[in-house]
Amino acid sequence: MKYPLKTKKNNKSGIVLITVVIIIFTLMILAVGLLSTNTNQALMSQHQIDRIKAEQLAKGAFWYNYHNLTASAGALPPPPTETMDGKTYSITQTNSVGTGPNGTDTFSFQVSN
Repeated sequence: MKYPLKTKKNNKSGIVLITVVIIIFTLMILAVGLLSTNTNQALMSQHQIDRIKAEQLAKGAFWYNYHNLTASAGALPPPPTETMDGKTYSITQTNSVGTGPNGTDTFSFQVSN
């Protein structure tokens, strides 16, 4: 009994190459999608951190203003600017005399960087 020798197939259709290219292309799309999702998540987290910082600075400016109101009867000094993580935050204070309940003064604070 004769066994045939192993012969090299000369199949030139390239189906394996096309399959590998399609798989690599699919994996690239998946990787880009994951990177985009991670970048968006990081940016949203940083915006939330900035909102928390602004809220805490506004609360601090409120108590700074309250302390100055109780300590002196003169003009209120503006709240100082704060620098955190290399960003400078400035606080704008606006006073409205007699516009609150029962003729009280109202104060609003806006934090910007």
